Amino acid sequence: FLCFAFVHYTGGSHFAEKAFFTTAATAVFLATATEASLAGRLLSLAPVRFVGNISYSLYLWHWPVIFIWNLLLLRFDLQPSGGGRLAVALAAGVLATLSWRFVERPFRRRTTWKACRPLLAPALLVLLLAGAGYHWFGGDKTVYALDEDGRADFSSFRDIEQGRYFPMGPAGEPARFILLGDSHAQAISTALMELADEYRIAGTAGMKDGTGPLPTIRRSHKKDNPPFARRWLQHVLDGTVKDVVIIAKWDRYYYTDLWDYRGDRPAWNAETARLEMRDYVRRLLDSGRRVWILDEVPHFDKNPIVMTKLLDNTPYAERVDGREKTHFASDALRGMDSPRLHLLDPYPVLAPGGVLESVRDGAFLYADTNHVTSAGARALKPLFRPLFEALRQEGR
Repeated sequence: FLCFAFVHYTGGSHFAEKAFFTTAATAVFLATATEASLAGRLLSLAPVRFVGNISYSLYLWHWPVIFIWNLLLLRFDLQPSGGGRLAVALAAGVLATLSWRFVERPFRRRTTWKACRPLLAPALLVLLLAGAGYHWFGGDKTVYALDEDGRADFSSFRDIEQGRYFPMGPAGEPARFILLGDSHAQAISTALMELADEYRIAGTAGMKDGTGPLPTIRRSHKKDNPPFARRWLQHVLDGTVKDVVIIAKWDRYYYTDLWDYRGDRPAWNAETARLEMRDYVRRLLDSGRRVWILDEVPHFDKNPIVMTKLLDNTPYAERVDGREKTHFASDALRGMDSPRLHLLDPYPVLAPGGVLESVRDGAFLYADTNHVTSAGARALKPLFRPLFEALRQEGR
């Protein structure tokens, strides 16, 4: 079981799958570990029994130690090393041993307060260190707002399954555009909602986080979910909306182990992804639709909010002009010349001069390394104005 887990687990493996094989391996190991067996003799060794004694404390301490170590690496721009990992393991082991010896054992034995008084000073020291760390790593001194107001929530399975789409713009008006995509489309939806209100043009949206817009694939750990993308496509083809806006984290289509492919081609890979993308867009164009595709937004290597706090509230930025840009959509659709196909490039807007900014006009542009905030979405509004200008001209 353990060997299978080590080989089989991928980034797309479901948590329940991981838990099953790990738990099954543990159960088999314990069931066969008689005192005379090899497993029993190994478990009886003093070092192994000691690790068993401190295992709960080690479980509690290992993650905070790893987290603090990663913060230090970010703060001082250090690279991970074998020596650093060993130091983290030793620190977690020492803290777990002390915690087991002076907290866990006395508590289990219901030691009197008198015996626990020596723990008071270390406990106060830990609280002081935690407070100092909170202050040093940012705390409440961050003056930049995340500016998350106005973002739509498209996460209801029931709404999507029943064909209900999120309305944008003036109520009661027929939708003239539709927005489709994943969590990145959700993040950028603020731009289209505000433009819909500004131009008084109604629209609608169908989205689900972790769900790419291509109808022939689903995330491998969500393959039992309803085929939302296929339903969205059919909804568009059966309806009267002429403008389709598509936004997604396009580089995910290169990661073959993330997808459960149900198309006609032999296997899912980067070339299949390009061909499926072209088929999807061609189907929309052949139906008379205009297609507006936002290519992938530039991403940070490090979390910009964490880095801004670590750098004493100095807005964090990264140079991306020397970095290979991920333009999956543009690459896949190269050569498809149609006046009704519009490819929108967010790089010049979010990374002017090749510098990716984390803060603009007092607000964070990114909520993490790759999702924009509402402020970041508003920065992208100029890219979508041609859509609304065209719709306004046609409405006159």
